[in-house]
Amino acid sequence: EALHEEARRERLQQAPSAEEVRLGLLRRQQEINRLRVEQVRARRLQEIGSLFEEVRQQSPPSAGPSARGREAVAEQIAEWRLVLPLKTGVCHYHNQVTGERAASPPPGAPTVACRPREDGDPLAGVQLVLQIGSGVWYYYDEDASASSWEAPPGVPALGKCPPEPLAPWRRVMHVSAGEWCYQNKVTGETSWDPPGEAPGPP
Repeated sequence: EALHEEARRERLQQAPSAEEVRLGLLRRQQEINRLRVEQVRARRLQEIGSLFEEVRQQSPPSAGPSARGREAVAEQIAEWRLVLPLKTGVCHYHNQVTGERAASPPPGAPTVACRPREDGDPLAGVQLVLQIGSGVWYYYDEDASASSWEAPPGVPALGKCPPEPLAPWRRVMHVSAGEWCYQNKVTGETSWDPPGEAPGPP
């Protein structure tokens, strides 16, 4: 036992091995990366919060529909499209069946947070269009009068629309991040994670 103690003391007095140094550097880099991710996430949530201040309250809070009620709402909004011209940053809703156009979302429809593009920006003529029934985005180039499933260069590929959360939460596409987030319509709280789920890893 005395030999083990002496060997341990010798190891403590020796300089760390190259492998121990490399391991220490990797751990420090992991911690730096983790902190950066947390900062980016916090900055994006703050940006979303400020964008929500600009987005008017779309609908009054409710107790929330039952599962059958949500299915009926999903059927009713399936014929709608969310259209976002990047030049204005303001979305509208278009009913593909009736031709109706509305500034406010139909009940259960998602919304977006987007800043308008500057004049002269080549992407100012692009519209982002969400087929609410399928939850899939496509891109429409006003100048070329052409649509595409592929995002044009400079526009983030947008994720498929997630299921509608329970009230008072709503889905919001954060366009510059290309990700869906959630906003509590009562408190204004925003979250990247679906309400009721544990936060994901940073």
